[in-house]
Amino acid sequence: MIDAIGKIIREEGYLNLGVNKIAKVAGIHKKLIYRYFDNADNLIETSTYLLTQVRRIARLSVA
Repeated sequence: MIDAIGKIIREEGYLNLGVNKIAKVAGIHKKLIYRYFDNADNLIETSTYLLTQVRRIARLSVA
């Protein structure tokens, strides 16, 4: 799911995120998303945070 969100943000922008699109790109059913996240905002917030942390760690390991 996190990879799917990153891909959508890169290709279409943050405003185009939605549970249906995330599920489609991730190749999963949207019910699976709601099993782990209360709502789409929580999923997007969590994923954005994790993507930011991964980028931060990658920059630190290169430096």
